[in-house]
Amino acid sequence: MNETEITILVNRKSDLDLIKQKIIDSSIQFPVYILEFENHYRISFTSDHGEWELETAISSCFPQYEFIGHPGTVSLLGSVRK
Repeated sequence: MNETEITILVNRKSDLDLIKQKIIDSSIQFPVYILEFENHYRISFTSDHGEWELETAISSCFPQYEFIGHPGTVSLLGSVRK
């Protein structure tokens, strides 16, 4: 069995709402957990099959960032300035 675990960390409520809508639109059949602490949000779920379409839909919402890694371990890199 192929198991996929996705965890997303965001610090803007608007990003959380956007990602939640993509998850709802994908009709995922597994529990999705959302943890909120002050202005920090964590979304996580585990699926028994690949969720490539969902990963693609979420990453397309953030064109200013680069998603790197191989399936199942994707990292989000953005522009960081001091």
